[in-house]
Amino acid sequence: MKTNWLRTPKKWYPYVLLFSLLPPIVQGGYYLLIGSLYPLLIEFILMLPVIYFVFYRKKGIYKALKYWGILVFCYGFLRIVLITLFQFDNGGIPSAVYYQVTPVYWIKSFGYLLLGLFLWIFRKQYYSVVT
Repeated sequence: MKTNWLRTPKKWYPYVLLFSLLPPIVQGGYYLLIGSLYPLLIEFILMLPVIYFVFYRKKGIYKALKYWGILVFCYGFLRIVLITLFQFDNGGIPSAVYYQVTPVYWIKSFGYLLLGLFLWIFRKQYYSVVT
């Protein structure tokens, strides 16, 4: 009898969590190279609860998966809303922002949306494996 891979418990969810933490850090590093410290500072402030949950709480990974999943989902949703607004209102958009909204931007936005959903929905399966 075959089992559905989505229903079987996985122990690799913390690696997905770690992988999802890397792109914001890299993007913050890019902004730091061009002289802006604030995006990296905001990202670290948003990541502090994840670090706290993982290292200092009993059910930490479960709560970190939940918190970070919701945060990544909201980020992806916000990007998609902004893209949609840019498509309908071309008048007040700076050209630097307009030329950044490419198909790659769309793919990244949907990727963030799906990654956030994945982390948030499947956090309970990870918790059932650990306990």
